[in-house]
Amino acid sequence: WLALQCRLVLDTLRVQADLREADRQKTEFLAMLSHELRNPLAAIRFALTLLDTGRGNREQQLAVLRRQVRQLVRLVDDLLDATRLTRNKIQVRKQRTDLVALLQQALDTVRPDLEGLEHTLDVQLPSSPVWIDADGERLSQVAINLLTNAARYTPPGGTVRLRLDTGDDEVGFRIADTGVGLADGDRHRIFEMFTQVGAPGSGGLGIGLALVRGIVDLHDGRVEALSDGPGRGSEFRVTLPRVVSLPTEAPAVTDAVGLVAGLAWRVLVVDDNRDSAEMLREFLVLHGHQVQVAHDGASAVDAARTFVPDVALLDIGLPDVDGYQVARQLRGDGATRGVRLVAVTGWGQEGDRTRAREAGFDAHLTKPVKPEAILAALGQAGGSSSARI
Repeated sequence: WLALQCRLVLDTLRVQADLREADRQKTEFLAMLSHELRNPLAAIRFALTLLDTGRGNREQQLAVLRRQVRQLVRLVDDLLDATRLTRNKIQVRKQRTDLVALLQQALDTVRPDLEGLEHTLDVQLPSSPVWIDADGERLSQVAINLLTNAARYTPPGGTVRLRLDTGDDEVGFRIADTGVGLADGDRHRIFEMFTQVGAPGSGGLGIGLALVRGIVDLHDGRVEALSDGPGRGSEFRVTLPRVVSLPTEAPAVTDAVGLVAGLAWRVLVVDDNRDSAEMLREFLVLHGHQVQVAHDGASAVDAARTFVPDVALLDIGLPDVDGYQVARQLRGDGATRGVRLVAVTGWGQEGDRTRAREAGFDAHLTKPVKPEAILAALGQAGGSSSARI
């Protein structure tokens, strides 16, 4: 009996210690999240203040806004994917993909960050395609995270190198930097969720490399970190199975659908966030489209029946009825049955996409949506058979 009591006491102490450690990690994570949000928001606030005055270098101010918004988008995407990863909810949709083009696109995304830190970029990529079976969007996320990581942990004026290696059965890319480097004990633990190296507050939430490993694992690949020690830079190597045969049809590097240029549509924008709806309306009008706006489900249905749009961009979280119910009403009305329905929403998990498809949506875009993705979705108006949701 005494042994049982001792075991129960030890188990209780262990549970209490685990709870204290979990609480400590939660507190540290919230502090890091606050830090990571405040930095870009501070830059955005000052850039907007300067734009309001009409003084200073307008192009520089706009460049700061673009760069910091990209940072916020990446942060939110990583947070959402971290949740999916811990719940084994991340899915990949593989298709024949040119790794060379994918890496070039990742470089274009990160280039402003590299240039802002005055890093030298040393790139060696083959001139011909290198084919792999991959989810282009997810694998691009891997390359962007590794390039961003190299830029962040390299002092200004450093060097970031990108190489692509090919073999008979495997293909890989290497991203090296001249930054802070890694201690031997850090080379493996940095791929664990919420793990950071370096001084506290040096940047990041400690989730980017965990996502890298999770996505690479889903591609039957492997990732490793190499370093000669602190202060001597790092190198991250990603290795993937290679596809030797050429594709039977031209592959897409990303998930975008094709844009039909030069066509103007009647577009209904439905969003209860008035600033978001107004900015989207102005963007579409600038591209030659005729736009009407609604801010709740009931007025959206009424507007669709009178305006009869070619495309409706519907938010899901509306104040009266949700976007799924709006979609069902529009599909059930003979006057609006043929409208192309595009969900533009902050709900982006696989279950949300399934619900959208079942409600009658033709496509699903997750906020914050890239402007070119909006135009691409409009480009499919009048022929949604190839829409992906």
